[in-house]
Formats: sequence, C-alpha cells, structure tokens
Amino acid sequence: MSKLNVYEGIACLEVPSDHGHLWWYQGARLAFSPLRVAAVPQVVVAQRGVRTLWAVPLELPTGITLVALNLPRTDTRALKRRGLLPPDIPDPEGPYAPWPLYARQNPDLV
Repeated sequence: MSKLNVYEGIACLEVPSDHGHLWWYQGARLAFSPLRVAAVPQVVVAQRGVRTLWAVPLELPTGITLVALNLPRTDTRALKRRGLLPPDIPDPEGPYAPWPLYARQNPDLV
C-alpha cells in the first residue's frame, strides 16, 4: 500500500478512524479518515502559524470542528468539480488506487 494513494471520490481527513489504516499507511504520528467527496459540506482555509491548511468543518459530539484535509491523498479533481477548491490547487499524478476490499464490497460503509 502506498503512503500517497488517491481514491476516486474520497477525501482524506487528518483524524483517526476505524478504517483509515485500510486506505493509507499510518505511522506512529499519522491518523487518517476517508470521507466521500459528496459528503464534504465545504472546504475552508485555516491558518496555523505559517502553514495554510485546507479544512472541512465536521459536526462531532463536541460541536463543529475544523478537520485538516490531506490534499496529497485527496481526490482534488472531485472537490474542484464541486467548486470546493480553487483551480490552482495541484491534482495528484497517476491513476486512482482501487478502493480497499471492504469498501468495494459494501460502499455504504464509507
């Protein structure tokens, strides 16, 4: 499994999930969660020090939280088609990776 797999129609959020390890390699300090691009309500720009983050507001039990979007692992083409990212954001190179087996067998779990 590549560290930078990009899956068609999937956004990679930097937050832990039960299935994140099935999509991307997660080292000791990495945690990812897949989210269908169709379920992304909006993308906002957030400043964290000198770093600019693209983030998705999600409703969690503690309230609405901005969760960082991992652009190198996200289907940016799909986000641009929905008008959620500006056109100057680079798209990942190469073909899409196949979804993990559990997701292909039951896409409603994603």
